[in-house]
Amino acid sequence: MTHFMDRVWHYTRQTPVAIALTIGIATSGMATAKDFSIQKTEKIGKAIYEVVTNEAGDLVYITSTAPVERGGEGARILELDGKTLAVKREINVEEAPGYGISINNKTNTLYTSNPRSGGISAIDIKTGKIKKVILDPANPKSHSFKVLVDEDTNTIYVSIANRPSQLWIVDGNTNEIKKIINDVGNLATGLSLDKANKKLYISHRAGNEILVFDLNSQSMTGKFPSGGEAPMHQAFDPATGRLFVVNLTTGNLAVLDTKDNGKIIKTIPTGKAALSVAYDPKSKSIYVANRMDGNVVVVDSESYEVVSTLKTGTHPNTVVVNSKTGVAYVTNKAKANRNGPPVEDPEGDTVSILVAK
Repeated sequence: MTHFMDRVWHYTRQTPVAIALTIGIATSGMATAKDFSIQKTEKIGKAIYEVVTNEAGDLVYITSTAPVERGGEGARILELDGKTLAVKREINVEEAPGYGISINNKTNTLYTSNPRSGGISAIDIKTGKIKKVILDPANPKSHSFKVLVDEDTNTIYVSIANRPSQLWIVDGNTNEIKKIINDVGNLATGLSLDKANKKLYISHRAGNEILVFDLNSQSMTGKFPSGGEAPMHQAFDPATGRLFVVNLTTGNLAVLDTKDNGKIIKTIPTGKAALSVAYDPKSKSIYVANRMDGNVVVVDSESYEVVSTLKTGTHPNTVVVNSKTGVAYVTNKAKANRNGPPVEDPEGDTVSILVAK
């Protein structure tokens, strides 16, 4: 099966808007890092994708998807020390985890998307055993993308990036699908949660918009423009109601006001194939991973100025922030060879720690 993201890269490389934005970035003086630095980079695993932090134990979990037939070690979750990035444990899993990984610290459960085989997996962190592979019997090959856990309600939300797309609502107590929402456009990707107002925001990539799902009525209640083309991941600031959205094709970060019907506050060019975003309220910093530029851009969340551009690795894929320590982690994918074994890439399959100076 051709990966969803592989199709995205082919489309993105040829887009004139993205090329024009990249040219603008090259001449804007953004390349000098002054407030943030790369503390450490370590090469780990093969075909690594997503990252999530276990803040209670200062641990980091990375999905690794390389199949054995292509020189990989099989599907697994790598548990890293949050300070040294040393691999402490490898959790072997039956399904190939991919674009989504989330954690419920209260139940000690990891949830991963399984885009190749369909559905999501619930993994016991303590034992490393799979509790359950959660599937839709009517569509067992559902292309799961983003997995988002609400620890307070023990509910898991899953975007299904099919045409047409779905939203799954999973009960974490039973690990059963409670409800499937079908009217979610085409290519649903990123998710973020506004707990106070009982709203879930869904990136609708094909429609260049953000869909609004009301948790009380369990229905779609609105939508607004994403501030660019091909919206992917999101980060939500509960203190201000701002939604930070990265748009892949236009290579930008959009700041949207959810209190004012998604009004665009600001759009900031960040780089080619802006894919992942994370927000740190303590340092008032927004991190954007630019897949095809090989860097992570740090944006001040008050002035919306770019304060650092850090070359982390070949293809920065996912960036997250530990809310307790303020430390950011980014996974860097390696160069791909679709028709054979992975190519040698010293700057790929790495994890980087980013810190404020």
